[in-house]
Amino acid sequence: MKKHLLLIFIFLSSIQLFAQLDKTFWFAVPEVTELHADRPILLQLAANDKESTVIVSVPANPNFTPLEIVLEPNTLETIDLSEFIDVLENRAPDSITNKGLLIEASEKITAYYEVRGTSGGSVNNTDIFALKGENALGMNFYLPFQNQLDNNHSYYGRDGWSSADIVATEDNTIIEITPTENAVGHPKGETFSITLQKGQTYSLRADGQYSADHLVGTKITSNKNIAVTIKDDSIVENYGFHQHRTASDDIETEVKFVKPHPVDWYPASDLVGDQLIPVRVIGTKYILAEGIVYVLATEDSTEIQVKGEVVVTLNEGEQKPIYLTEEPTYIESSKPVYALHVIEQNQEYGGAIVPPIQCTGSRKVSFVRPFSDGFELTVLIKSGGEDGFYVNGKKSTSLVASNFNEVPNTNGEWLYARRDLFELEEGKANFIENKGREFHLGINSRTTGGSFYGYFSNFGNLDLGVDVVACQGDDVEISAGEGRDTYLWSTGETTSSIEIPSEEEIKDSIIWVKVTEGRCVAEDTVLVSVGEAVRDVELIEEIELCEQDSLLIELPERYTYSWNTGDTTASYVVQKNGWHIVEATSKDGCTLIDSLLAGVVPLPVVDLGNDTLICEDAELTIRLAEGYNVYDWNNGTSSNVLSISEPGTYDVYVMTRTSEKICGTDEDAITVDYWEVETYNVLTPNGDGVNDVFVAEGIEDGGNWTLDVYNRWGKHVYHKEQYDNTWTGEDLIEGTYYFNLNEKENASCNQFNSWIQIIR
Repeated sequence: MKKHLLLIFIFLSSIQLFAQLDKTFWFAVPEVTELHADRPILLQLAANDKESTVIVSVPANPNFTPLEIVLEPNTLETIDLSEFIDVLENRAPDSITNKGLLIEASEKITAYYEVRGTSGGSVNNTDIFALKGENALGMNFYLPFQNQLDNNHSYYGRDGWSSADIVATEDNTIIEITPTENAVGHPKGETFSITLQKGQTYSLRADGQYSADHLVGTKITSNKNIAVTIKDDSIVENYGFHQHRTASDDIETEVKFVKPHPVDWYPASDLVGDQLIPVRVIGTKYILAEGIVYVLATEDSTEIQVKGEVVVTLNEGEQKPIYLTEEPTYIESSKPVYALHVIEQNQEYGGAIVPPIQCTGSRKVSFVRPFSDGFELTVLIKSGGEDGFYVNGKKSTSLVASNFNEVPNTNGEWLYARRDLFELEEGKANFIENKGREFHLGINSRTTGGSFYGYFSNFGNLDLGVDVVACQGDDVEISAGEGRDTYLWSTGETTSSIEIPSEEEIKDSIIWVKVTEGRCVAEDTVLVSVGEAVRDVELIEEIELCEQDSLLIELPERYTYSWNTGDTTASYVVQKNGWHIVEATSKDGCTLIDSLLAGVVPLPVVDLGNDTLICEDAELTIRLAEGYNVYDWNNGTSSNVLSISEPGTYDVYVMTRTSEKICGTDEDAITVDYWEVETYNVLTPNGDGVNDVFVAEGIEDGGNWTLDVYNRWGKHVYHKEQYDNTWTGEDLIEGTYYFNLNEKENASCNQFNSWIQIIR
C-alpha cells in the first residue's frame, strides 16, 4: 500500500497564528529595582502545532552559554532566567552594554517576558512584556509613558525609574534620540547619536522620578532595525512628589489616580511596561475599557475621536490621557497613534501597548495564569465569531455568545466580553482559540501585592506565508486561507485557492496573490519550484515468511528513509510479523510512504506432557497451540484439541508452512490409563515382613493421595497427605479401624472407604 505525502499545500493566511507568532525575537531587558522586587524573571515560550527547538542567547556576550529548549507541539514552557539577571538587565543609564536577548526558534512560537517581583513571600512588583517578533522591529519610534504617577522614591526603599531600553539587531546601527525631557546624560530637546553593534543595548533613563520627568513623545530613529522596551518601575499614587506641578498641567491628572491620603499613609506601587512597536505597525482605531489609555500622536494635526466626537487635536509627540469606564470605548484618530493602556486596582497597576483593531488579531493565544485570585480576560472580536471559542482544545462553555455585548459606535461590527475563566489553573499553560475569526485578548491578573496586564494579540497585518516546492507529476494546491472578502491571483483566478494540474509542466515561477478583508489589503508572492519526486521506491504489499527466514529490502541510496521500526537505512531486513512502513524523502523534500504486511509463520512446538492416569468415566482434554497448518492424530482427529476417554497411546504430528514451503514439523505421544488401586484389610505390625505397613497398590503411579484413619467410635487417629505406603499403625491398639483414601485431583473416582483390622 503506497501513499504520497507531498508539499502541495501552502497556507498564506494568519489562520493558525498564536499571538506574536514568529521565529525570531529581540528584547532589551529592563532593569527593575531590587529595592522593591525584581525577581524571578521568567520567559514563557509556547509552540504552535509543530515541535520547535528554541535557542536563547545573548549574541554580544561570548561568555553567555546559549540555552536550548525543545517545545512539543501546542505546549508552553516556563524558563526561569533569574540566575542570569545580572547578565540581562540594563542597569547603567546612558551606557552601551552587551545585554541584548535573542530568541530563535526552528518553527514559529510565541514568547513573553515576565517580571514576577516577589519579596516577603508575596508578589509586589510585576508585569509582562509581550514579545512581538518582527512586529517589534523598526527604525522609527515614539515613546508613550503614563505621566500622572511618579516612580516610587528611595525614601520608601523602592527607587524606581522610567526608561526606554534599545537593542540593535545588526552591526553598525546608528540611532538618533531626541528626548522631550532631561535624560541621564542628555538635556531635553537636543538630539544625540549612538552606534550599536548586533546585540548591544542602550538604556535611556529619565533624569528624575516625577511623573513630569517621563520621556513622553521622545523620538527614536535608526538606520537599521532596532527593538525598544518601555518600563515605568514602581509607579505610585501621590505622596508628595506632585507638588512641583503647575497650573498648566493637564487638569485631568487629579481625577483618576491622584488622591489625597493621610500624612502617614504608605503608598502601594507597581511595575508597568511592555515591548514597544514601531510607527509602521500602529493604527488609527482602538477599542478599550477600564483605566486610562495614553494616546500619543506621531504626526501634526492628529484629531482624536472618542465615541464619535473629536476631543482633542494633537501634534507630533503630544499625548492625551483618555479616561475609560467599564463599558468598552471606541477611539479613532485621523492619523496613526500609539495607545498605552494602564489599568489599576487597589493601587496595583499593569500596562500594555495595545494593537489597533485594523488588520490585526490572532486565532489562537497561549499564556500562563500566574495567580489563583484576581484574573480577568478582556476579549474583543468581530460579530459572528463570538460563539467559536475553544479553551485548551475543548469548546468553551464559559466564553460563549451570551457573554458578549456590542461595542458602542461600531454599528454592531465589534463585540466585547470580560470574563474570569475559573477553569484555568494557576501555573498551567492555557490555550484559547477561535475557529472562525481573529480576536484580541487582554489579560489582567492580580494578587494582593501586584498586578500584571498584557495584550495577547498579533500586532501584524495578514501573514502571507512561504515558498513551496512542487513534486514532479503531482497536483499542487496553493491556498490563501478561507474567510477573506476577496482574492486575486496572478493566474486571474479569484478563489481562495488555486491548483496547478499534474498534466501541466511546472516550471520555477512566481505566483502572487492579493487578499482583502474589510479595508485591509495583503499581498504576497510564492515561488513554486520543481522538486525531485520519489519515484522508484515500491514495496510488495504482502509476504509470508517462515520464522527462521528473513527478507532483505534494498532501496535507492539517494533518498533518506524513516521506517516505523526506527530504522533509517536503505537496506532493511523484514523478520517480524506485522506492518513495515517506510517514508522516503528526496533532497527537495518530496516524500512517499509505502508499506508491507509481513505474516511470519512460527516453527511448530508440541508437548503432550507425561503419561497419565484418568478415572473411569472421566475425560482428558489436550489442547495444542492454534494456527498450525496440520494436526494429525493417530485416532484420526485433525484439530488442535483432542478429548480422551479411553486408555491408550495417542500421538500427534504437526506442521506449519507458507504458500511456498514447509516451515517445520514436530510430534509427540502420551499414554493414558485408568487408575487401579487395591487395599488390604489386615495390618500386623510385628516386624515379620508380612503386612507390617498399610499398602495401597497403584498409588505409586502418581497423584496426590491423602490417608485418614478413624477408630470405631469415629475418633480421628491418623492423617497424612501425599501418602506413600508407610503407615504401620504402631501407636494404635489392636482392633478394627476405618480409613478414607482419596486423590484430591480426581476425587470423583479415586476415593476409597473401608476398614482394617490391626492384629499384634
